[in-house]
Amino acid sequence: MKRYTYLFAASIGFFLLACNNSETKKSAAVDMVEPVKDRYDLLRELDSRVKVEEVPATNVVSLEVIGGYQRHPEAYQQLVAYVSKNHRTVGAILGIYPHDPDLVEEDKLSWSISLRVLPGKPGAAPKRANEKDPFAVNATNGELGAPLSSFATPQKPFLLEQLPAVTAVTLRSDVARIGKDGLALNAWIDMNNYVQTGTARTEFGNATQESQLIPVKIIVPVKKRTKEAL
Repeated sequence: MKRYTYLFAASIGFFLLACNNSETKKSAAVDMVEPVKDRYDLLRELDSRVKVEEVPATNVVSLEVIGGYQRHPEAYQQLVAYVSKNHRTVGAILGIYPHDPDLVEEDKLSWSISLRVLPGKPGAAPKRANEKDPFAVNATNGELGAPLSSFATPQKPFLLEQLPAVTAVTLRSDVARIGKDGLALNAWIDMNNYVQTGTARTEFGNATQESQLIPVKIIVPVKKRTKEAL
């Protein structure tokens, strides 16, 4: 079964974190509407934005949530409070959304958010001087994929796990465009003779003053098809 990430609906939870009141939420939702482009224009635009990257194995502490995406704010706060107190962290927050909320009842909807962890004392790893990339990870592959035995077993409901190394197509976007870009990326993958091999990851950069501009990076594990698709 092909596994998708339902990027737009999931991103709304993080988008709401940056909104301070209901009026802001209403106006932001309206502002997210953009003029519709021809589908082929979107795919041609993606040719210059999509990258194929080798993503290293990464240790994370995750929090699985059962329920609707409106639980993002409480889940985010719970995860950050625990991980920052007990682990050394680096990089942006990760989200994994393997189920279609239109097909799964809300009380059975399963998704998770994660933070990368490194060996060492608790706290955030220092960023490189003048680092402007919201998705920069100031750690070596060896640190990111250190043996899980290097870490203490986290308390429930938190889970320590290692995300495997993957070849992935990646696309940088933002909250305002993630719905359109996520759907277009699925089409780009098929048309460029790739096949999705696992559940996609979504990275959320730091909030900005303009909530629609919160940076997002879509990471979809792929491999090249052995034969050209018809």
